[in-house]
Amino acid sequence: MTREKPKPGQVKASEAGKEKILEKIQEKEWTKGDDSEALTVASQKLFKKKIENFTDDKEQINIEELKKRIKSKLIFNDYTYQSFLDEIEKIESKNNKITINKCLEIIESKNVRFKGISYNSSWKKFYNGNYLDKDIFKAYWDALELGDWRDYIDYPENSPYEKSDRNSEKLLTGLSLFNHKSQIKLLEKNFPDPTLAFLISKHPCSFSQIWLLRRLEAEIKTYNPKNFKVYSLNNTLYLESKKIIRLQDIKSVVDTLDFAHIIYTCDIDQISLQELQNYLQIYENLIEYIKNLPTIRPGKIFIYFLVGQNANNNCYQELKSKQEKLEIIELHQTSIDEYQRNNLLQDEVSDILPKIAAHLNKGKLSDEEKNIAAQLIKEMKNEITAEKLLKVIYRYFNCYFGYETTTFAKWTNYP
Repeated sequence: MTREKPKPGQVKASEAGKEKILEKIQEKEWTKGDDSEALTVASQKLFKKKIENFTDDKEQINIEELKKRIKSKLIFNDYTYQSFLDEIEKIESKNNKITINKCLEIIESKNVRFKGISYNSSWKKFYNGNYLDKDIFKAYWDALELGDWRDYIDYPENSPYEKSDRNSEKLLTGLSLFNHKSQIKLLEKNFPDPTLAFLISKHPCSFSQIWLLRRLEAEIKTYNPKNFKVYSLNNTLYLESKKIIRLQDIKSVVDTLDFAHIIYTCDIDQISLQELQNYLQIYENLIEYIKNLPTIRPGKIFIYFLVGQNANNNCYQELKSKQEKLEIIELHQTSIDEYQRNNLLQDEVSDILPKIAAHLNKGKLSDEEKNIAAQLIKEMKNEITAEKLLKVIYRYFNCYFGYETTTFAKWTNYP
């Protein structure tokens, strides 16, 4: 018999897991065929996960924005894609918004299937104990309401895939402590202020950019209170969510500061001059309001104005004109190749390795940190980038860094 060869990032049900799956299918009175309700429920769960920043089924979504997301992310299987679009376009002729709950109803009524969800490609493999992409496996597992899946799976032998999602999260936390000393000094110097705005030049490498933002967040967490909320001012869908603390809702912002810090990001490459002027005026009003409060709140407000090479020049000039009045602090990016050019990269990597090991409860490393750091840098083969460094570190700690993983998304998107 030919042994099944899994791809990186795939998992399968163990013998105990298969038994649990089959028992639950029988209990729910679902079939094991291509008409199983599991395919519908799994598709609904994956759809909700893809429509980022929405957790409430009653939320209204702009249909044009939804169509863009569906088309750009290739959410549905090719043979069911059009039936979903046809239905939402019927609604669009009368209303430009739709609820997530209505989308889930369409998925059910029209048998729309999320990409990767079908009888042959995944469902029968799931209950037969064959390897599947982790996200597809979890969608079926959750559809059956089986609880925690981690104790019921087998991993490929010598797999680079991390055997626990918790470890990937811990690794990200450890990596978020990487250097950026000059930027952290600026943050610490100004931290006593109740509101802080930063003008941050975007780096061409998104990994370098996100690394800086995660480093700032990690430092903010070291101050009480450790609770924090992060929001983007650019995502129009996100801003429609009732769960966001809108910058303009001054009372809600101040109430939140009783227990949490709030971080807002604003990419000025993606907004008009009028939008930027509105945000700056709201921020100015917020500063004045907080100054007049009788007591100082423990939480603070942080705004990151991200400026790229393609930034609207009028927006950039507007920010510069308000920089002194609003005390906007310029924060310059430090890239991985700069560390290498200054012969600092090996020291910085060797410094972060024991911190990562501590987060992963690995204990003492098997070799001197500097030796490990030198080997990791050598593995990059003169391709000194943040992405390459992240990959070799994830591989060293036996964690998977695939393009379709949540881990990868957290290093390419913020928040």
